[in-house]
Amino acid sequence: MVKGEWSFFFGETPTSKPSNQFEFSTDVYLRKAASGNASSIALLKKGECVLIESIQLAEGYVWGKQKRTDGSFAYIALGEWQAYGKYI
Repeated sequence: MVKGEWSFFFGETPTSKPSNQFEFSTDVYLRKAASGNASSIALLKKGECVLIESIQLAEGYVWGKQKRTDGSFAYIALGEWQAYGKYI
């Protein structure tokens, strides 16, 4: 599993910085862990926006980590990971 801040994966330019906000193009489950097998907390609908605290890679997906109002964390699959190499 690889973890990092938003800018590690999506970069920054000198004139702008990432907003950490993500808008869904399809319905996605909010989960208790960064795994497709983890229990779902909610179904987020297409067009909804969430704030992403950090990013990690697991099970072939890029997962966004979201801090919940109760202080716990939830995870959202943001898309499939397409690597141009491998970790060795």
